[in-house]
Amino acid sequence: MKILLSLRPAILLAFAICCAAPTVAAQNSADIIRVDTELAAFEVTVTDKTGKPVRGLKAEDFRVIEDGEERKADFFEPLKKQNETRPLSIVFALDVSGSMTAQELERLRAALQIFVRNLADYQSYF
Repeated sequence: MKILLSLRPAILLAFAICCAAPTVAAQNSADIIRVDTELAAFEVTVTDKTGKPVRGLKAEDFRVIEDGEERKADFFEPLKKQNETRPLSIVFALDVSGSMTAQELERLRAALQIFVRNLADYQSYF
């Protein structure tokens, strides 16, 4: 009887391990998830002839063409806020080392002025 009482913890431990082993094996096989997806995200900005953003577009207003074939767009998420904008910072690096003529520099200056005039107030340039 003394031997049986001294083996009791070992027997209980062995029993617990044997009972838990199938549960662990079942949990491990249930944790495996395989996913195959072909998801491509596109961020587009649509503007009118004057450069103003076009609002209120729906998924039907767009076509996705891949390798010459039209693909169905499964997800379409327009901007939530009508006035949502993203800040933009632009750095201009100009070559004024002497390799450009005065006429080329003047054309560059005029083009930059037009570009900067069309920037929104929240954008910065250097």
